[in-house]
Amino acid sequence: MTLEQLYYRINGDYKDIIARFSSDVLITKFVLKFAKDTSFTTMNESLEKKDYKQAFLSAHTLKGLCLNLSFTDLCHSVSQLTEELRNANEDPNPQLVSEVKNKYYNVISAIDEYTKHI
Repeated sequence: MTLEQLYYRINGDYKDIIARFSSDVLITKFVLKFAKDTSFTTMNESLEKKDYKQAFLSAHTLKGLCLNLSFTDLCHSVSQLTEELRNANEDPNPQLVSEVKNKYYNVISAIDEYTKHI
């Protein structure tokens, strides 16, 4: 799997990221760092604890990472979740949370497969 194929698989925007970073080596460095980031885990743990402020902060961080890496599909869902959590006093839409989880795991799975080819 190439980096471009990874972006295709996750509905990301390879043309955007390569235009900004101009090097697959540099992009790979940050993609691999994304897989180790704890924002997603912290967000989920915070949602379970109903700590919406921390869940918002973690979702907001995840959104920023997705924007910077042009993970377009995941970014769209995380952005929606971030806005739901911005002033939340109750659980966010469970379908949206599930959508974010599914898209996140798709990204991680693609990164794992990509690492087998580098």
